[in-house]
Amino acid sequence: MNESVRNNLIGAAIAVCLLASVGAGGYVYYKQGPRGSLSGTARTEQQAAAAKDVPALIRPEALDDKRVHFDASGDINEAYVDSDGKVVRLYQLPPATLMRALELGMTKHEQSVEPVANLHERFHSMLSFAKTGSSGAVKETMTAGWDAFAKQNATLPELFDRMAAVNVNDGVKADFRNIAALLRIARDKHDAQAVIYAYRILHDLDDAVYNADREPLRDDPPPYGAAHAYKPAKKSQTAEIEAYIAKNRK
Repeated sequence: MNESVRNNLIGAAIAVCLLASVGAGGYVYYKQGPRGSLSGTARTEQQAAAAKDVPALIRPEALDDKRVHFDASGDINEAYVDSDGKVVRLYQLPPATLMRALELGMTKHEQSVEPVANLHERFHSMLSFAKTGSSGAVKETMTAGWDAFAKQNATLPELFDRMAAVNVNDGVKADFRNIAALLRIARDKHDAQAVIYAYRILHDLDDAVYNADREPLRDDPPPYGAAHAYKPAKKSQTAEIEAYIAKNRK
């Protein structure tokens, strides 16, 4: 047998061994040989275990628009992915699957506008309001616990990233991006002020931009000037909010 033929046979044998080592999840593990010449794995044991914990139907490549249940005009916290008959809320999804679900569920400008009123109500319910001093200024206090805050779709930064991506108004895009940044700060640092700023932006978008003719929520203050899209604001808070984001983001 000449050298060329022998090398080809060895290469074919190695390929067969590698293919045989591919598991159901598609991962290839390289085991250490008898002489210690080959070590390590294509994925660490931890990564492989984590991947197996994610049901196959909610991996991003398995999603389609039939599995994503997202009613932009309804309660945002009811949005979910169908994983083989199991309801999985958006906040329960792994990051890559969440992004894919939002891409499938929210494709039009209108779908970024319709949730604003519901989101405003959600954030309003997390706060209490008290008038301070003779001016009648309103002081907000966060009353929701952080566990409850995190376990809902309404507080997902990725939701507002997607709303910014499909909205066609530059001012509203900037406002949604600011909310997303504030919610990342709130989640990372348990920062109540970040939640209050996010609420103020949503309040202005709902009460002054998109649904000005709607009856205001109980204890709802007048517009804050927290949204770029609210042009008539006598005093804008957008610079204050963006300075807060710059100071506190990672």
